[in-house]
Order: sequence, then C-alpha cells, then structure tokens
Amino acid sequence: MKKSLFLTLLLAASHIALLAQNIEHKSPRLHRDRPVHPKVSKILDKAEKSLVNQKSSFAMKWHLDSVDSQEYFLQSQTFETVEKIHYTYDANGRCTQEIYIVLDQQGTSFIPDRKVEFSYNQQGDIARIAVYNYNVSTASFELSGQVLHSYTNNLLTEELQQNYDLSTGTYTQSYRENHTYNNTNLSITITQMWNPTTSMWENVEKREYAYNSNNENSEIKYFEYQQTAWIEGLKLSRSFVNGRIALEIFTERILASDEPFAKIEYLYDTAGNLSDYNYYEVLDGEYVLIFLDQHQYNESIGLSEMVLPIQIWIDDYLIGKFIHQPLTSVYFDHDASSSQNFPVSRYNYFYNLREGNGIAERQQSFSDLRVFPNPANNFIAFETPIEQSFVIFDAQGREIDKGRSPSGVIDITHLSQGLYTIVVGTSRAFFVKN
Repeated sequence: MKKSLFLTLLLAASHIALLAQNIEHKSPRLHRDRPVHPKVSKILDKAEKSLVNQKSSFAMKWHLDSVDSQEYFLQSQTFETVEKIHYTYDANGRCTQEIYIVLDQQGTSFIPDRKVEFSYNQQGDIARIAVYNYNVSTASFELSGQVLHSYTNNLLTEELQQNYDLSTGTYTQSYRENHTYNNTNLSITITQMWNPTTSMWENVEKREYAYNSNNENSEIKYFEYQQTAWIEGLKLSRSFVNGRIALEIFTERILASDEPFAKIEYLYDTAGNLSDYNYYEVLDGEYVLIFLDQHQYNESIGLSEMVLPIQIWIDDYLIGKFIHQPLTSVYFDHDASSSQNFPVSRYNYFYNLREGNGIAERQQSFSDLRVFPNPANNFIAFETPIEQSFVIFDAQGREIDKGRSPSGVIDITHLSQGLYTIVVGTSRAFFVKN
C-alpha cells in the first residue's frame, strides 16, 4: 500500500522516528512503500519531524475525524478502501488516540490492527506515546512499547523509545534521540542504540541542521558513527520560493564531493497549497521521474479553522505546504518509457465540526457526488442524473472545463493525465484521468 503525503501525505516513520525501529507502529507517511531510493527514505524518515507540538483551540473547528486509505486495483480499475484511521481528541483539541482498522485476509470486513495513545504534560507538549498491537485471539489491544519525551525550556531535547515485554510486564531500553539547539533552531540530533550486553548507549547517527538568511532549514547533513568517529554521508539541500520548499536535492559524499542521486519538486496552486509532489532519481546521469502525488483542498476552510492529529500534520513536509483543508490525495507511479502515470493509491479525509464540549455538530463530506469509471480514459458518467451545470478543476485549482450534460456523460479526452475535481452545485467528486 503506497502511503500519503498528508499521512504522512508525506512520507515511513511516525511522529517519532525511533518508533520505526522496533515498535510496530505503521503510522502512514508519504514514502512508506513508495519506490523511493533507500538513501532518500532514510533522510525523509529522520527530517526534524518530531520537534513541533500542536496546541490548538477546541472551539468550533473542523477536526480530522478519519482517513480512508485506498488502493487501486487494476482488474476492476477502481480504488477500494483497505485501511481506515480514526482519531479521538480531548477537550483541549489534542489528539489522544489513533485507531487503525484494516481489511481481513478474506477482504470482506474490517478488523482492528493497532492503536496509538498520546498523553501530554502541563504545558501541552507530548509527554508519552504508547503503541498497541491488536491480538485477534484475545480480541484486545496489547502494549508493545512507548516513547517518552523530555523538554528543556519548552524545547524537545530527548525522545526515548522503550519496548514492552508482555510476559514480564517490564520495559527495556531500545533507541533514543537527543536534540540540541542554537537559540530555538534545531542544530544537532544524535541517535543512539542501547546495547544490552554492555548496558551502554552507542552512537548510530548524527544530523546537523543549517539555516538560510530567512531562518529556513536549508540543509541537513547526515553522519554515521564508525568505530570512534562521525563519517559524513548523505545530505539534503533545500531551496525555497516565497517561504515554501520548492526543491530538495539528495546527495552522497563520495571522494570529498557531493554526488546527487535524487530530487523532489514541489508545486503549489494559486492559493498556496501543495498540489504536486514529483520525485526523481538519477539514472544514467539524468533525473528521471519515478512517482508523483497530487492533492485537492477545500478552499472555503483555512488551516486556522482546523484541528489535525499530531502524527500526521507536524511533519516538516507538511508545515507551510498547505493553508486550506485537504480533501484527497492521489499517488501515481510514472512509467518513463510511455510517459504515462498509473494510479496506485488514494487518501480521502473526513472532518467533524466540534464545539467546546467535544460533541460533533456536523459532519463534512465532499464526496457525495460519484462518477465512474474512476480512473477514466475517455469519459466519466454520473451515478444519478444531474440538472445543474458542472465545472472541472485541475490539481492547481484552475478551471479547466464547464458546461451541462443532460445525458450524464462527460467527454474528458481533452484532459491531460492527472487528478481533477468536478463540482455540481454544492457537491463535488474527484476523478483521475489516465
């Protein structure tokens, strides 16, 4: 299952990079199960995602209630839901629980898979993340581990991962990350592994962060600990346009020079939301497109009107990349030989409008209009007759086509490959043009 930018849409670990090591917490992110260069995956999994905490007001805001993770099936040429994620919030609007349910082996019903619980300190920062796996035999969630956070002057300074032994009821040390700062900017992160034989922490990796004149994180250098010294290896370099990431280039240190091996391009719509995410790798000396992601938003609801789960939304791939409410994300593999994009997976986001007492007042769904086939090659048709005119928008929010269709069938042969929104009155649907 290819994972999402907003579930990580961007991109393989969760809120804590350390969880990806031994605790089976599969919080989705953009690059999980994507055909990403392993060196890029390593960088993306570690990129300063764990150093922001959400402290949102709970009054009358749209809360992300659930996410449907869908996989594209070539035989039926349809997206089908394979995983659902549900979120719970406390009276302060902080995410307290994520529950994942997945299709059973027969593919006929959904069953629980795992659970993540969050607790907070008096300042509202995350103090503990507990991870549970579902035991089908006992029909209950079983604790598998935890991550403990330590702070100094409201800055996260340590993340400590501990595995839980059900048979003894005790925790054992596993990994930890220590963070140092220059003023309030993250400057160095050191990852260490616990050696039970020596009962000592051993260095594994170091990351050094640099910032440009606008105080934007423009560079991350990665070092591996070998014997008694840190050896520089990978580097992530970023360029920005109008305060937003426009390009990321991944290089490897070889013979005192930095050799590029991958890059990511970020494209934004006219409102400032990330619309396209294009991932390239160097093949035979040239950058070749490997996959791309496209995203749609509800521009009537801004970021300040939303409350979003920490696991997903603090990722540095998301901060500053959208200012409106995400609705759906679609991921394509790119075939260089045919220059075609093939759909792989899709994420649909559902929200509830809640007041201070935490009771859902109104559920918001933007997918009440359905079209088929989806994806489509030459035409789309409505499941039910429509009387009103339609408007089609591309992933950048630009109006592409409009008109009426008394027959309920719309010709899309003139559209380029990609993700589109069709709006009829107050209803909308998303479709993919092959």
